[in-house]
Amino acid sequence: MRALQGKEKASGPDHTSTLSTVGNLGLLYKDQGELAEAEATLARVPQGFEEALGRSHPLTLRTVANLNAVYIDQAKLIDAKAMQSTVLSGFATAQGSSPSTRREPKRRIESLDLAPDELGNHRYACAQDRSN
Repeated sequence: MRALQGKEKASGPDHTSTLSTVGNLGLLYKDQGELAEAEATLARVPQGFEEALGRSHPLTLRTVANLNAVYIDQAKLIDAKAMQSTVLSGFATAQGSSPSTRREPKRRIESLDLAPDELGNHRYACAQDRSN
């Protein structure tokens, strides 16, 4: 947290270096299972990168993908699927039409199962799990 405070003081809260530190802190929260804190922390990063670098910049798209991973872990699957589509579209724009640049994001979109369970809640399951 002190590193973030130092970056914010030295460079400002919207500098890409500061935003990278915020993103790293958010990923740490995610890794520790503190998903609400991870979401709150990571939510500010994509907008800052978009303003600094543009919507289709790979760093902007990576921060959107990081937030999307938190949504998946929280089972916010409708949000996750919409966000993952944004990432896929952005990578296609940023890196051209090469299928190899879109393979991983596309696979992740296709792996989201939005079927409701018996209580009507949406759940996450990998495509490979549906085949069993």
